Amino acid sequence: MFSIQNTTNISDWDKYLSDLDKYLKGLGFGKYNQTSKGEDYAYWISHGDQYQVGILVYDWRKHLKHTAEKKVSLLFECMLTGISGRCYMVVSKEIELPEFEKMSETFYESMINYFD
Repeated sequence: MFSIQNTTNISDWDKYLSDLDKYLKGLGFGKYNQTSKGEDYAYWISHGDQYQVGILVYDWRKHLKHTAEKKVSLLFECMLTGISGRCYMVVSKEIELPEFEKMSETFYESMINYFD
């Protein structure tokens, strides 16, 4: 399995982003050029009409004076769908996608009772 967070020894960030793209698209994620939270782009996948899981990608290399230790960082997001209103879970933590997918399912199950 491709580790999206184990980036401590990466020297070729372009290859990492290419591998990330292949990995996520292989899982059925679509790539979107959006900037809703200042990201460079994002990957999203729907889980029926229940919720969507997103991975927002930030490429800090474009900033000449960046101080980020990691040149690329990820933000995980889960958005409930098919509800009246908006409900998100946002996680910025060193976790892998399977763990976040489980968190998203639990989040959906715990929150759906609060929406009609």
